[in-house]
Amino acid sequence: MAATERSADDWRILRALCGYRLVLAPVLAAVFFSGLAPDFVGLRQPALFQAMTYAWFAAGSLLMIGYVARQPAFEHQLSLHLASDLAAVGGLLVASHGISGGLGMLLLVPTLGYAMLVKPRLAALSAALGTLTLFGTELWRQYPQDWNAATLSQAGALGAVLFVVAIAASTVSVRARRSEVRAAQAGSALSDLSRINDTIVTTMRSGVLVVDEALRIRTLNDAARALLPAPGPLMGQDLRQLAPTLAADLTRWRSGQSPATPLRVGDRELMLRYTALGRADDAPVLILLEDARRARDEAQRLKLAALGRLSASIAHEIRNPLSAITQATQLLEASRDSEEAASLRNVIERHTTRIDGIVRDVLEIGRGQAPEPDSRPLRELLQRAQRHFQEGDSDSARRIRLDMDIDYLDDSTLVHFDGEHFCRILHNIWRNSVQHGARSIRVRAQPAGGQVLLHLHDDGPGVAAGMAEQIFEPFFTTTTLGTGLGLYLARTLCEANGAQLSLQGEGSGSGAHFVMHIPASTRGVAA
Repeated sequence: MAATERSADDWRILRALCGYRLVLAPVLAAVFFSGLAPDFVGLRQPALFQAMTYAWFAAGSLLMIGYVARQPAFEHQLSLHLASDLAAVGGLLVASHGISGGLGMLLLVPTLGYAMLVKPRLAALSAALGTLTLFGTELWRQYPQDWNAATLSQAGALGAVLFVVAIAASTVSVRARRSEVRAAQAGSALSDLSRINDTIVTTMRSGVLVVDEALRIRTLNDAARALLPAPGPLMGQDLRQLAPTLAADLTRWRSGQSPATPLRVGDRELMLRYTALGRADDAPVLILLEDARRARDEAQRLKLAALGRLSASIAHEIRNPLSAITQATQLLEASRDSEEAASLRNVIERHTTRIDGIVRDVLEIGRGQAPEPDSRPLRELLQRAQRHFQEGDSDSARRIRLDMDIDYLDDSTLVHFDGEHFCRILHNIWRNSVQHGARSIRVRAQPAGGQVLLHLHDDGPGVAAGMAEQIFEPFFTTTTLGTGLGLYLARTLCEANGAQLSLQGEGSGSGAHFVMHIPASTRGVAA
């Protein structure tokens, strides 16, 4: 790792090592000259002891200069630190009473500091060099006398301590560095995400306003500033003075009441949505502001655009049966054969019925009746849908058998759904099955957690592979009998009631299998 890649913490550890020897060397010299040191300090070679303290202080001064100048490279400085400490402590041990005097403990701090700055293998190497220094000085001091096994054992024990300290410090340091890198990466990602969020909030067309428990504005974007009826800086302003009606509405919402929407604030009508930014009662609140007039204009624009596309589709769908009716009428006028005339009248009747179905379904889409869901037993809704289907669509009802596998359902299986919408959804699916040649449909309910899965499986040819989503598009049909709007209406009504309609077993050839995911309800049955 290059010196430029070293962190500020690494350089601080290096500075601490410089300070360690700059303080310790003068202290040892002062204690030695004052006569306050124990007898073993400098006992064997006083001149050497004095010289080593001077040399250690000089080395520390030069290393401090290198630290300030950042020269040489960090790794080189670190090696010089270790070498100077090993040489100085070794000299002090030779000049004194050896390892038994306790001066070998001076190697603990340099070994610890070096281990914190290198990998575990280099840390073990520093401990090994420290241990060799202890044994070497002890052997040098005792030669050529008889070896003292006790002091050699002390050197070995202290060497073992150096190994433990070095490896432990290096391992902890490596893990701390990895954690620091991960924290830095997470911090960078969080910073990037914060900038992205700020950009999104700033560029949003909807107003974003955050107020604290004291109803003071903490954050807002440009759109919110434009919607609020006050010029100038708004950060820190009291919402009760700035927009009293909005503050009162927020207070009602905090007390559990329903907010008023739209709400007149100044000269604007605003659509509001409140979200607490925390679970505490005094948590800040996020307020989304939308200009009600602009929202209505946008809805009207989208409605007109959709109406244009729908009109083009209707014109295209009606043109074909009208052409067939016109041609059949012309042939009918020229025909004198009663059988041919009857066939042509059937063509006219069939295409006239198709046009009537297109107009009826389009009108049903245009009505856009809002759902009025309530809690009803699923069994009751299914029986009602079956009864109305058999009464109102007698032709389709005669051509198909409904196998209502619902005997196991009781009044405790409730769903939250608009009853009229429920009937229209099932009728559209059943008519679609009849138009595609199905002879029977099995209806089965399956409670699943917070919802109920309603399976509608017919015995027709099924849906070809790759058409699972196309069949729900308006005016998509594979027969000349339907309008192509039945399944589109069924899915639209499902979504309006918070349910989902999907096709399973696409391309299996074992019939069409529709599944309705219906929200379950635990409330009592509505009257």
